[in-house]
Order: sequence, then structure tokens, then C-alpha cells
Amino acid sequence: MALDLRSVMCIPILGEENICFGVLYLSSQAVSYCFTSRDLSLMESIVRQVGLAIDNRHLMEIRKKQELIEQELSVARRIQTSMLPDYEPEIITLDVSGFSEPATEVGGDYYDYFKISDSEFGLAVGDVNGHGVSAALLMAMAKSCLFVQGKVDPGVIPVMQALNSMIFGGTKERLFMTFIYSVFDLNRNVVKLCSAGHHFPYLYRSQLQALEPINARPTYPLGVRDKVRFTEVEISFEPGDI
Repeated sequence: MALDLRSVMCIPILGEENICFGVLYLSSQAVSYCFTSRDLSLMESIVRQVGLAIDNRHLMEIRKKQELIEQELSVARRIQTSMLPDYEPEIITLDVSGFSEPATEVGGDYYDYFKISDSEFGLAVGDVNGHGVSAALLMAMAKSCLFVQGKVDPGVIPVMQALNSMIFGGTKERLFMTFIYSVFDLNRNVVKLCSAGHHFPYLYRSQLQALEPINARPTYPLGVRDKVRFTEVEISFEPGDI
């Protein structure tokens, strides 16, 4: 049996950016009617409205998903901000404070400070390569590792080795983190520090009214190599130094 299809109208259903959602197909096979140009214009108008309605529905769904992501990122930002110290420690011989403003909702900027003993104080500054969720997760991992290692052995070299092993072996992506860790000896007025690819800190000598870089042997950022030989440098500080 031969099938006689007499297609007289085939109109694409398009969105605002000419994205085709489908095709309206009309055939005169079942109806003895001859479509006119006026009918064509009417159908094109109807199809255009249908396309816009579908497009708007898709945009609404996308917007809902974006709002959900934004809400989750806002929560993640609050959680990440809560990981950074929001207090100034009460130490007679030191004034310590910190502030960080991420470039995106979440990021890899990190600083931390904590009391080791009555005579020792630890301070860390780090920066994960890149931005966003992956950098924020690595930053959280670094904080956790620093917290645990600080309980076991808060020495400069042991902390740097533990962080490097964690970052190198803890992620499949090759993320890395520049880092400076320092321990202040409040009895001797000295600070021991080590830098893993981070910008060297500066020391302002109050008596000399001069700014000098603290140079330590440069090493790879944390997570670049499995085994890294870290070295520490010891600097004395006087009242008024920054």
C-alpha cells in the first residue's frame, strides 16, 4: 500500500538564539484543505511563541540551578572564612592579626596562627594555585594537616614535610601550594621559618627604620615533588620590629 504524504508546511521551533527545539509538521493528507500564506504567517507566529516559551522555561531551570550553586558557594565561603583565625591572640610580646578577602566566592588563600606552648607561637601563610572549589578544598586539607601535625611535632621542618606529603599524595590533580611556616621563640626573641615557593617575608627593623627581606633557601611549592629537602632560617627580632 503506497502512502501518499502531501507535506505542505514544516516550521522549525526556535528559541531566542536560534536553537532548534523541534519542528512543527503539518500535512494535508487527512484534511482536504489548501493552506494559504495567511495560515502560514499565523502558524509561524504560534510556533515562535512556543519556541520562546520553551526557551524561557529552560532559562528558568538554568537560573534555579545557578541560584542553588550560589547558595552552596555562599555557605562554602562562610565555612572557609570560619577556618581562618578571627581573633587576636593574647601574647605579651607579640601583636598578631590577619585578614583575607578571596577574589572569588571561595579560594586557596590561607593564613593561620596558634599557641604552641607558653613560650612558642606558630604562624603560617599559604596560597594554593588557582581559585575556586578545588583550591578551597586543598586549603582545608592543609589546615587539617597543620592542626594534626602541630599536636604531634610543631617544629618547622616536620610541619613542612607533613604538608608536602599530604598535598603530593592526597590529590590526583597536580595542585600545589606555596607556604611559609614559622615558629616564634618568645624567650629568645627569635623566629624560625621555612618557605616552600612563597614570596619571602620582610622584616622591618625598628631601630634602623629599614625594611629587609628574610632570605631562606628557595624550595619547590608543596605538592610539586614527593621528597623535598626543606631548610629553616632563624632571625632575631627586637621590640618594635615588624
